[in-house]
Amino acid sequence: MAAKLDSPFGCLLGTAVALSYLFLAFRGPERELRKELVEKHRQLRSLVDHAPFGIVMISRERDVLVTNSKVRELLGVGSDDEITYEMLRTRLPLEDNPVAPRILSGELPGLAKDIQVVRGEKTTFLGVKLVPVRDESGEVDFVLGVAQDLTEQREAEIKLLHGAKMSSLGEMSAGIAHEINNPLTVISIRSRQIQEQIERGDWSKQSIAPHFDAIEETVERISKIIRGLQAFARDGERTRFETVKLRTIVEDTLSLCRSRFKNHGIRLDYDPARFADLPLECNPVQISQVLLNLLNNAHDAVQNLPAPWVRIETRSDGSFAEIRITDSGGGVPAAIRERVMQPFFTTKQPGKGTGLGLSISLGIVKFHEGTLSLDEARENTCFVIRLPLKHARKPLPRPAESLSI
Repeated sequence: MAAKLDSPFGCLLGTAVALSYLFLAFRGPERELRKELVEKHRQLRSLVDHAPFGIVMISRERDVLVTNSKVRELLGVGSDDEITYEMLRTRLPLEDNPVAPRILSGELPGLAKDIQVVRGEKTTFLGVKLVPVRDESGEVDFVLGVAQDLTEQREAEIKLLHGAKMSSLGEMSAGIAHEINNPLTVISIRSRQIQEQIERGDWSKQSIAPHFDAIEETVERISKIIRGLQAFARDGERTRFETVKLRTIVEDTLSLCRSRFKNHGIRLDYDPARFADLPLECNPVQISQVLLNLLNNAHDAVQNLPAPWVRIETRSDGSFAEIRITDSGGGVPAAIRERVMQPFFTTKQPGKGTGLGLSISLGIVKFHEGTLSLDEARENTCFVIRLPLKHARKPLPRPAESLSI
């Protein structure tokens, strides 16, 4: 029996039918909206997962909220579920103070560092940025980390550094050959004199002893040059920091270029007795390259001046060693002072320089947490290197820093 519409049951039935129509009317747009949200989420997740850099989010509770394929590849895992905060701490290079908790607490405003990650035989260089993301109240909600792979760039820099080193050796090659040939001549003459005395039969221990002493001294002179070459040719990227006397680094470097100065009539002022015998914690190969770059530049700048000279001095305030290389030139013109340490900038004639010596030297000194500057107050050209005598932690062998998330 059909219900009358004006009866209570009819009113209730009518209301139910109306609501059903309204539900059906809104159900279509709601379903489409849900479908659109799901698709947007899938697109966003795909965008994050296929980004060309690593992405990670760490909550206040130190839970890993989000990672992507680059992070999984870096850590050597197959899924996000395997990644924990402790895994990030243990598989990335560590330092004493973890960074993420300090950012979450507001102690640090964020961080940007170059680090290196070693897995087996593979080394990856990364540029890492960690920033806090805050909620509506201004409290840090989570830390967002982004890591860009800098390995190809770093390898290119290493090749550039090696090329500049070989260029420096090329400039000194004639002087080095001369420096070795002269002692060899001395050895040859002394040996002949000993042989002649023996053939005449008028030799004695007292008469030939000075010849042997001279030969031994000359061999040591050649050995010092060879040691300097070997030290300079070592792969500075793989040489760890060690404590070396600054005088040793300077003298090994001078053994490579002293003849070049002498052959061009340039007076080299260096008094070992007055040179501070400072123990310096550093990468000695890289510091030698900085010194050689500055000495070569000084040589080229003054070789055509009357009565040219170059002076090496050092001093220390107890925390830093300061090395000054001054030449008899009239200083760097004000118009180019800001550009002298830029890559590929050079005032030398075409074919005489790469324009990389000072920029590479600046990078090496910065890696040692020091400074390289031009003393503009001096009348003559004077470059100043300041290096810390000790480091709170020994840096890694390459110009990249360790970082613990």
